[in-house]
Amino acid sequence: MKKKWILIVTAAMALLMIASQATAFRGYGSPGNSRGCCPQMSGYWVSELDLTEPQKDQIRAMNETFTNENNELQEQIYARHQELRQLWAEPEPDQNRIIAKQQEINQLKNDLRDKTTLHRMKVRNEVLTNVQREKLSGMMQDRDLMRGYRDGTAPRGRPGRGGGRPGGMGW
Repeated sequence: MKKKWILIVTAAMALLMIASQATAFRGYGSPGNSRGCCPQMSGYWVSELDLTEPQKDQIRAMNETFTNENNELQEQIYARHQELRQLWAEPEPDQNRIIAKQQEINQLKNDLRDKTTLHRMKVRNEVLTNVQREKLSGMMQDRDLMRGYRDGTAPRGRPGRGGGRPGGMGW
């Protein structure tokens, strides 16, 4: 009876983890996200920067190329997350294997972040005019001030986010 109960609980947890993965993995440029990998060039930003139609088309094309070039990396990250969940679902999880898998995921994410940064710089430098780049910089600074950042420092005293609190967990 006890084994049956453990099996049911484990199966339910595995199902929840898989279901949560389907909705949680929607970062910029991910297969489930229509926003693309360059959030500064969508919606509000586009209207405020007065982008021309050729600029919008160029950014769309660059975003599509970026996404196509990095689909495999996104899929690798997704697969490693699935593997990590499998490791955690084992009756006696192996700490060393879990840490190694997390490090592998972190490296893949760092690679993607680096590529995303290079892509954003390319869009900014090759598509935007000098006036648009200056306006974008001002808009980003205003946004950071509204979010509570002061001179490049993190917001302070935000409950539940470890904002400036010593020993804050950040979640």
